[in-house]
Amino acid sequence: MAIRKERRQDGVRYQVDAYDAYGRRVRKRFRRLKEAQAFEKGLLFEAIGDTAPEAAIDDITFLELVTKFLEWCQKNRSPVTCKVYACTLEAHLVPRFGRLRLSEITPVMLERHRQQRQQTVSNLTANRDVSMVSVVYRQAIRWGHARVNPATGMEKLKEQQKPPRFFTFDEVERLLAAAEEHVHYPLILTALHTGMRKRELFDLAWTDVDFEQGVLRIQNAKNYSYRYIDLTPELNAALLTAKALHSGSHEHVFEFRGNPIRSTIDKALHKLARRAGLPPFRLHVLRHTFASHLAMEGESAYMIQMSLGHKEPRSTQRYTHLTPDSYRSSNRRLRYGRKATPERDER
Repeated sequence: MAIRKERRQDGVRYQVDAYDAYGRRVRKRFRRLKEAQAFEKGLLFEAIGDTAPEAAIDDITFLELVTKFLEWCQKNRSPVTCKVYACTLEAHLVPRFGRLRLSEITPVMLERHRQQRQQTVSNLTANRDVSMVSVVYRQAIRWGHARVNPATGMEKLKEQQKPPRFFTFDEVERLLAAAEEHVHYPLILTALHTGMRKRELFDLAWTDVDFEQGVLRIQNAKNYSYRYIDLTPELNAALLTAKALHSGSHEHVFEFRGNPIRSTIDKALHKLARRAGLPPFRLHVLRHTFASHLAMEGESAYMIQMSLGHKEPRSTQRYTHLTPDSYRSSNRRLRYGRKATPERDER
C-alpha cells in the first residue's frame, strides 16, 4: 500500500495505490492527504480481516445501557440529577425499549412512544422522555455502543410554560405567623430569604454560615459550584436562635429531633398551610416566592439568576413578567418626535 503525491494542472492530488481484502487493486485520488490516509487505513483493516474502529460497536440492549449509564451518573452527576434520570428511565423508557438492542430503536418508535405519553401527560413531560433517550445515546456513542442517536433531529412538541406558583406578600406573612413557634421555622425563613433548593437547605452546614461577614455559602445541588448570599437581619436572628438550640450532634444547620433532615417535610408544610389558611404546598414554592418577589421589587434578571444559582438565563426568564415595567412596551424609551406638533398651514 502506498500514497503518491501528484501535481496536476488542477492542483495537487494524493493517489492511494493498494489492494483490498479480496486482492483486487484499488487506486483512488483525493484532494487532501488526510482523506487519502483514512481511505488507506480502511483498506488495511479490511485486508487483515478486521473492521475499522468506527465500525466496531458493542450493540448492547437498552436495559444494559441504562444500567451502565446510571452507574456512571453516580460518579459524575449530582444525586438530584441521578434521581431524576433514574425515574424517567426506569419508569417509562426501560419498560418500552429495555429488551431492544440500541441499533433496533428508531425515531419512529420514539415518536410513537411520545404520542402515547401525550395522552396522559403534558407535552413538556413527553418531550423529556425523548431528551432522556438522547442523553443516554450520546453516552453510548462515546462508549462505542452505538453509531447513531435516534433522538437527533426530532422536533419538540409545543410546550405551554406555566407560571411558577408563589405566595403573595400577605400569604407569606400568614405562613410565617403560623410557623413562628414551629421547629421548621428557621428552614422556612431561610428558604424565603435565600431561594435555596431543597437539597441545598438540607445540606447546609454551620461552616457555611458566616455570621461575622453576614453571608451564607451555598453549594449548588446540581453542579457543586458555590454562590454567596447575604444574611438579612431576620435570617441572621433566626439562625442564631437555631444555633443556640441545636443538638450539636452533627454539622447540619437544620434538624428534626436531633437528626439532620434527609427527606421531605411536605407533611409538616401541609399542616402549616392549613393553619395559615393556604393551599398545600411543597418547599420549592418558597424558592419561587423568593424569586418572584425579587422580580416584583425591580431586581435585575441577572441578579436573580445569580441568587438562584441558575446556570442558564432562560431558567430565570419565567420570573421576568413580574417586574414592574414588564407590561410597558419598550417604545416609551424613544425620544424623537417629542416636540409639539406644528400647526398645519391651511393656506
